[in-house]
Amino acid sequence: MQAKNHATHALNSSAKETIGELIELYKFRIDSGNLSPKTIRKSIAMIGSVLKSWPQVPENKTTGKTHLFDLQPREISFDELLAWRNHYRKNHGPDYTNKTVSMLRKR
Repeated sequence: MQAKNHATHALNSSAKETIGELIELYKFRIDSGNLSPKTIRKSIAMIGSVLKSWPQVPENKTTGKTHLFDLQPREISFDELLAWRNHYRKNHGPDYTNKTVSMLRKR
């Protein structure tokens, strides 16, 4: 999407957007912010690690919600988010997990 489309998109966002669509908007906002190139690279890498780790969560395999990119936010329960965070923390450590969650909340 071009900058103008992103701006319009943000104003007209709907509850039907997928995580994938929201991630694209999120990446645009990271690129458009006043961030250092290193911070941008880290943020994009963290997004990639979230997408990569989501299908590996045993609870998500059980519910069949392994394709995070295709889900709508309302389709993800609080317990599924907790299961992801616990799984992520085991593989990335608590500090990196907290940084990832914090980075996602900021944008």
